[in-house]
Amino acid sequence: MTLNMNARSNKLPLMNPALLDSYVLIPSATLKCAIEEDSNLMMDWLWYAEQVTIENERAYCFQKALFIDPKNELVQRKLDELRRLSTSKTQRSNSMLLTPARLLQNIVR
Repeated sequence: MTLNMNARSNKLPLMNPALLDSYVLIPSATLKCAIEEDSNLMMDWLWYAEQVTIENERAYCFQKALFIDPKNELVQRKLDELRRLSTSKTQRSNSMLLTPARLLQNIVR
């Protein structure tokens, strides 16, 4: 049985380049350390959240802190802020993508 790679690749979704930093396959050294330490202190996870540079890793740290202290308003605010930032970043990057209609507009002009 042979696999037609061209037919398969046509069905893959287009990756938005502005969102690539959101898809982490290999955790940073800082996050690895945090996971290995597996602290049960909310402040440790807040500290780690400030040390990592990738949004998904920061969200993971905030979620761990919120799991430890679900009523903590600071952690809830930080996580909400991160979600808003991520959403606005997605909306901005989606508006910048060249759709086929935009490409045609550029050609016609």
